[in-house]
Amino acid sequence: MREDEYISIKDFAKRAGVSVQSIYKRLNGLNNPLNQYIKLVENQKMLNISALEEIYGIEVEQPIQPIHSTHSTPHSTSEKDKKTETKSETVSDLVSILEKELGAKNEQIAHLQKLLDQEQQLRMISEQKLLQIEENKTVEEGQKKKKWQFWK
Repeated sequence: MREDEYISIKDFAKRAGVSVQSIYKRLNGLNNPLNQYIKLVENQKMLNISALEEIYGIEVEQPIQPIHSTHSTPHSTSEKDKKTETKSETVSDLVSILEKELGAKNEQIAHLQKLLDQEQQLRMISEQKLLQIEENKTVEEGQKKKKWQFWK
């Protein structure tokens, strides 16, 4: 890491994982440790990249320099392929699990719907029987009254 490397406030905020506004608020505050890392370059405020590690605790990676070895590129590509394949398998497994769970939920819903239909039918039958019993009672009461009225 170079101590003389400066980046824009926007880039700094992005790397630090905070908003640009929060960086400006800190810069405008008094006795802020971030102020010692600021520099004006072409009328633009720039921050030293070392402030990321020293203030935010974010490790700044070294710029990647190309290696002239012919074996490193295929090796890193195969590692990437393996990682991609592993991720792909994991995603496939997850999709399979979720599909099974969805199928089980659909079966549960169908079963519960069937039970609900049965319950509604039973309720309707019992309501009809209650109505029929009430009608029979009223008919019997009417007949009893007629019998007593006959003797009067």
